[in-house]
Amino acid sequence: MQTFSNMRRSGSYKQTLLGVALFIGLYAYESLASMTIWLPPLIGVCLGLFMKFDKEDRFYSFMALLFGVALIESENNLPMGMLLGLFVFLALLVVPSIQTFLNTPKFAKASYVALAYLGLYIVAMILDIATGSSITPPFFIMLYYVAIEIVIVMFL
Repeated sequence: MQTFSNMRRSGSYKQTLLGVALFIGLYAYESLASMTIWLPPLIGVCLGLFMKFDKEDRFYSFMALLFGVALIESENNLPMGMLLGLFVFLALLVVPSIQTFLNTPKFAKASYVALAYLGLYIVAMILDIATGSSITPPFFIMLYYVAIEIVIVMFL
């Protein structure tokens, strides 16, 4: 009986289950979002979570988010790795300067969503010009997505 009282709960199981739950939630949501244009693909929310999980060193949640980003790319007919490259670029080069400029977390989170969609729009337009494809979403739909995701990100 002495050994049971000295046992501690492992936090790694909780982190693993949270990562699996995050992926299942993203998978279910992206399946619904791919059926209608009015549900945003959560690209800005994923950028915010990308930076949060990287900062907090939550490996399983970070990996689940990377698989979720790959799912977003496949559901929206984006080239694989495009969002991951955009997230890394924004997290390493753009976001640190925004964090020093805006020290209010709510405004910073809103700016991350706007940056994610602005970056996506610019990269998609460059790819459209370079390859002759048409992966750039309409501008007003992107503004709608930004408005919805800013509201979502305020509660994270």
